Amino acid sequence: MPAVDVLVIDDNRAWASTVAEVLRRRGLSTRLATDGHRALKFLKRCRPKLLISDVNMPGMDGFEILRRLRHSGDRTPVIVLSAEDPAVVRDKVLKAGASLFLHKPTTAHTLLQAVNSVFHGR
Repeated sequence: MPAVDVLVIDDNRAWASTVAEVLRRRGLSTRLATDGHRALKFLKRCRPKLLISDVNMPGMDGFEILRRLRHSGDRTPVIVLSAEDPAVVRDKVLKAGASLFLHKPTTAHTLLQAVNSVFHGR
């Protein structure tokens, strides 16, 4: 399987596709997973450099994905994109092991800044 820069995890396929397209236009290879179970299956076969995940998804939510990753020792950076109230979710997401939290909807510019900060430690 070819190398993948970013795995986008979101049950809203239209939103995930938009995020992936923004990243592809910047030269990053992307894959999509529409739920946590598919994301974990993909992660068993391939190690992306970054995950971008929603929080609320059916089956396995973003918190469970983070918990499983961190419990297994996986330190892949995770940017959480969520429409949830930042005052309620931000600290919980960061404590669970996310690298950054962005509120949905966000601009392409803000998303790319966040990706650059994770990749380049800014």
